[in-house]
Amino acid sequence: MKNVLILEDDGAMLEAIGKIISEIEISTFVYKINTLTDAYQIAIEHDISLFIIDIIIDRSVRNDVSGLVFVENIRKIEKYAFVPVIFMTALTDPELHAYRQLHCYGYLGKPLVVEEAKKLIEEALKYSIPKNENSMLYTRKDGIIYAVKKSEIVYIKSHGGKIVIKTLKDELTVYYRNCRDMLKELDSDKYIQCNRSTIVNRDYIQNVDLINRVVKMKDDFGIVQLGKVMKKSFMDKMGYD
Repeated sequence: MKNVLILEDDGAMLEAIGKIISEIEISTFVYKINTLTDAYQIAIEHDISLFIIDIIIDRSVRNDVSGLVFVENIRKIEKYAFVPVIFMTALTDPELHAYRQLHCYGYLGKPLVVEEAKKLIEEALKYSIPKNENSMLYTRKDGIIYAVKKSEIVYIKSHGGKIVIKTLKDELTVYYRNCRDMLKELDSDKYIQCNRSTIVNRDYIQNVDLINRVVKMKDDFGIVQLGKVMKKSFMDKMGYD
């Protein structure tokens, strides 16, 4: 499944691009967004495989190019350094900055030519980014973006509507996330869910007591209960017979 984020202030154009993507034979989930605030939130909380961005987002601002600024900002986030971006605009010459500075994958003019758009989007969706095991997990709390090195995450626990991320050096609490979201963003077989509310990094497992269903973590990071429901999948992922 690939996630596509469309940032466009025109509702009809949002729907038109969404329809084009639905006709492409690649499994996708589309975020149709019309504000910068929501676009930043989605980009931080999810892994986006393709951005389709209108250059002009706020038409009340003269000479607005906030779509370009949005891409400049997400390019600073490690996981989005090379993710494909397609710009949409009626501006006559945005390409120079977009292609050279922001590494734009492609460009769609307005009015939209459906077949051209479909071909370009399909090509971009087939583009694959190499995984980096030392990449960062980004999350947002109180309007601040926090970056945590994935390789330093010992475990993640969900409780009462909040997520606690325990690292080698620190602990971060964030809200309105769940284990399913975390596993999707971590995107590596190093991270294994061992009960309904806990994910562990297999690199920091010292030993597993299958009889008592207990996972002991290294370096005094404590123990984690291995749930009955998760036991079989945990054993499979750990390579136990």
